[in-house]
Amino acid sequence: MPTPGDTIETRLISEQQGVQMSTTLYWEVDDLGNAPTIQQAMADLANKYVGAFRSQLSIQWAVTCVLYRNITNPAEAATPTFVTEAGSEVTVGPHPSTNVVRVTRYGIQNDLSKTRRSSIAITGLHKDVSKRGRVESDMELGTLEVFLSSDAIVPAAGWTLTPKIRYDVTPPPAPSRTYEFATVNQATTQGVFRKLSRRSSALCGTS
Repeated sequence: MPTPGDTIETRLISEQQGVQMSTTLYWEVDDLGNAPTIQQAMADLANKYVGAFRSQLSIQWAVTCVLYRNITNPAEAATPTFVTEAGSEVTVGPHPSTNVVRVTRYGIQNDLSKTRRSSIAITGLHKDVSKRGRVESDMELGTLEVFLSSDAIVPAAGWTLTPKIRYDVTPPPAPSRTYEFATVNQATTQGVFRKLSRRSSALCGTS
């Protein structure tokens, strides 16, 4: 179980027609509220993440697992939580799993000297969301943008999580990397569909 002030990593493992992909989000734990279990918090996080754009997602796409890891306290065991959080569109098929839209998140470095940014790839969008190779409306993923740039309470009266961006502060060439985290204050959809060049995934139950 984390303690307030810890930074945690959550990897949401999704699947579309047998193809897996992971989306990694970082959070700072501000408060534990009524102290739900890790599995309860992660199940609700998955529900809120998918719920932020469920109607834009094909039913053939779903988050199937959330892998929790405590960055501040690496001695804490990594914990998988199995879920089924699927899209809701049943008539129109999804874009191929290699076609993604990116959502870029922005945050201010801890010393306020620089703006940091990081992008996540969104898969599973159904074909009616797009027109001529881009998301049809700038507001199509507006609710997801709000979720990615706002505190999350998982579940109700449970953990309060502040979204973070991880950035590398290691000057090259270094044998190992050192990371810091900036608080997300904005998220913006880059509306053009792009071909995914590299896929990140993990098996549920592994760290």
